[in-house]
Amino acid sequence: MVDFSKVQIPDEPPRSAPSAIDFSSVELSDDVNELLKSEGEAKNKRIAGLVTEFNEGVTLGLMGELASAVRAATTDVSYSEAKSRYEAARTVFRQQNPELADSATLANIIGAIPTSFGIGSALAKKGFSYASAGGLEGAVAGAASGDTFEERAIGGALGGLAGLTLGKIIDVATTPSSAGGLKTQADDITEDVYDIDTQSAQRAIDEAEDAAVYTEVDNPAYAVKPLSEAQTAGELWEGLKGSLRNFYNDKLTGVSDRLGREVSNDVMGRYQAADETALRIVNKELDGLSEELVPVIKVINESTRAKGVLLDFAAGKLGNRFDDSLKRLEQELAGELNTEHMNTLKRYLGYSEKKNKELNSKVFGADFGDITYLHTRNRGYRDRLKEEGMTDAEIEKMFEDPAFEQRTRGSYLDEADPRRPDPSEYENPIVSDMRRIFKMQRLAEIQRKFGVRIDDYKAGPRRQGALDRSSVVIEGTGEMATDPMLLTRNLQKAATDPLTPDEFMDALKFTLMKKGISEEGSAFAVREMTEAIMGQAKTPHPLIQAANSLAYALTLAGPLSAVLNLADIPLLGAKYGGGAVREGLKVATPFKKVPNADLKKMGLDNQTFGEFVNIINDQASDASNWMVTTAEKMRNTANFLMKGSGFAAMDQVGKQGVMRGVLKSAADDANAGKLADNWGFYFNKAELDILSSQLRKHGMDWRNYTGKGKELVEELMFAGLGQQQLISAAGRPSAWARHPNLRPLWALRGFVVKQQALALREVMGNIKAGKPEKAAEFLGRYAVYGAGGYAAINEGRQFIFGDGEASFGGLARGYGDAWASLLTANTLGLNDYQFGKIKENGIMLTFAQGLLPITVTRPFDIAGTAIGVADREYPVARLASELPLFRDVGRVTRNIGELTGQEGLEAVGGMMTQKRLPEAD
Repeated sequence: MVDFSKVQIPDEPPRSAPSAIDFSSVELSDDVNELLKSEGEAKNKRIAGLVTEFNEGVTLGLMGELASAVRAATTDVSYSEAKSRYEAARTVFRQQNPELADSATLANIIGAIPTSFGIGSALAKKGFSYASAGGLEGAVAGAASGDTFEERAIGGALGGLAGLTLGKIIDVATTPSSAGGLKTQADDITEDVYDIDTQSAQRAIDEAEDAAVYTEVDNPAYAVKPLSEAQTAGELWEGLKGSLRNFYNDKLTGVSDRLGREVSNDVMGRYQAADETALRIVNKELDGLSEELVPVIKVINESTRAKGVLLDFAAGKLGNRFDDSLKRLEQELAGELNTEHMNTLKRYLGYSEKKNKELNSKVFGADFGDITYLHTRNRGYRDRLKEEGMTDAEIEKMFEDPAFEQRTRGSYLDEADPRRPDPSEYENPIVSDMRRIFKMQRLAEIQRKFGVRIDDYKAGPRRQGALDRSSVVIEGTGEMATDPMLLTRNLQKAATDPLTPDEFMDALKFTLMKKGISEEGSAFAVREMTEAIMGQAKTPHPLIQAANSLAYALTLAGPLSAVLNLADIPLLGAKYGGGAVREGLKVATPFKKVPNADLKKMGLDNQTFGEFVNIINDQASDASNWMVTTAEKMRNTANFLMKGSGFAAMDQVGKQGVMRGVLKSAADDANAGKLADNWGFYFNKAELDILSSQLRKHGMDWRNYTGKGKELVEELMFAGLGQQQLISAAGRPSAWARHPNLRPLWALRGFVVKQQALALREVMGNIKAGKPEKAAEFLGRYAVYGAGGYAAINEGRQFIFGDGEASFGGLARGYGDAWASLLTANTLGLNDYQFGKIKENGIMLTFAQGLLPITVTRPFDIAGTAIGVADREYPVARLASELPLFRDVGRVTRNIGELTGQEGLEAVGGMMTQKRLPEAD
């Protein structure tokens, strides 16, 4: 009992504190102390018992075995005795604490959760299904529950069966209905399954793509009988219309959009996504290495020995293994490359070895083991074939490189070798190898998006039939006889040999036909994709490149043009509505919760990588003459001005705003259950399931997406951006790819080519589909958001960097300019310059002048200004103002001076923008 005799209670507590009783001197009896001690020990035993049950769960029932083994190894107690004591303690705990039975079971289950998920995830990564993983876990846990061999065997069998059954239920429940499961698009469990089991997700995606059926368009232009074959007035009219459509689709429609218009929207979406993803992958992988490679490439161009040693490396002449060859290469090039350049070269060769093995295996089914491989290109031999009259297409077909053929040339380092190669006849091996990696990456992404199965193609009749031509003619009879040995050998070859690039494209054609596209449509699609891929490696003449760079620098490299990049954001509203526009405009606010997308991290850094690709293409000729040098210097100057004027930065802001709006629209679609309405052409059903789940969970926060969901969401964001902006060569017209020296004709038209294609698809496509209300809805939204947003931004930029005035008349002209540019492919507009030209020369002459490329018109403008300055008709500042950066700075200085009353600023700005000398008036 408690003794209160010594408790002291003050007579009058201090007023500043509440009354308190001092228990510091309270003394407890021995009985109370013993009671409290026993209660504490009982509490500790209960906690220890629950911890033991939790550990049993964590170890799937093996805690007793593990603890007994440790005790037997560290004490004199035997394993069997330690195990008996452990089980006895568990039994006593349950008997003495019946009220904790449920808690003990719960602790066991909770402990098993992380272990089960961990083992399940690890097994899934090794290719196990949930059924297999569950069966294995159940068998382990069941076997652990027994004491004797018989008990463990029975427990393992029962546990395995139970786990297999439960795992199978999970497999079916988490498999999309399109792949034979029970899960629908609305099931939230999808995301967790795919995060845990990436391989399972990829299998579901592959199966969904295999089962996909594409919808082909009716009456494509390429299928119309040509004018030369017309025999009736009707055929003549149809042929004329078909010729016009072909001209427009070939010259003013990007390849991806043309495929949608002429073949199938499914083909369009998947090809666009594949090409953009390939660009982003290579961009990310070469980040930090591309700029360092440029001086190395130039050194190799200038050194015959360096190129010759690389040719030996590529042919395996420096050693059979990659590491050995690399050491020998470093020794041989010690006098050609400094340490920094050698380290850069070694980094690239390591990257090349990895990419060539990965892509040659994936795309062509080629496995060349641990040998050195670096793609080389004999330019001299090709040139001689061309002189003999062979076409580029015929030469390319002859020189298909499946990356598995033995190199037959001799060694450059062995001067006595009769087959010693002449390095001057070969392209720079780094350049030719890199260009081939770019091509293979595009093929790999096409393979992924379309589900091209090369093993199926090898075993199929198309390849076996092509290699089954093993018949011989019986002399004197003219009859054919089949050679069984040749037949057997060719069938083996069909099943095992890697594909050539031409065969891969045939496998793509076969895949499209399986998915519902006609043979003619499939052939057309493959031809367009092939031309686009091959065209990216072609470059204009160096002087044309120089003129093009100069024209861009003298047209766009100023704040006035830079601000117009923001007009891409309201254009979103035409396709996705006002919600997407409002979200996109947050790109410029500092109070947004979610930051803008990191374009560089996602693989879109065009200002850097685009320059590098241009340099790579230039260096393919190994030339260092004054024309190439001029082109390079002009390109560097244009890039410097584009960045210095803020154009490159504002381009990034515009892209980030569009991507914000696209992601917001997709998240809204996912929540409404209609994601397929806008994105069904780009993704199959399994991909849409993953996207829908993660979009509903993460919404706008692109940082939280994981696994396959992250890859697909980034793909979706860039696909949306690519609908209205030129990102990759898939958005370039076919004629652009075929005619590199005519590419100035498409200058400043890339963005409007994309916008025209989008408008035609939304308007004409819906009208053809019997949905005129959808067509009208798009036009209405374009009128409000597309043209309206452009007009507002245009007038705002004119107020700041232009004439310094804002008016309803200017707003109206800007509104009309948006429509005119869209309808005429940026040939005719209603901006201040062209509006003045129309009043001066008339609309037809202005339209004709607008057809001329800026590569021609800008030099003429500058030449005219220079003559005026020489004749003292114009001030020298008029010539300087041909540079947009100088002109725009002068205008904004003048405008600020006028608004603030600062006469000095106004005078400086006036001098910078003065058009005529006073004495010339």
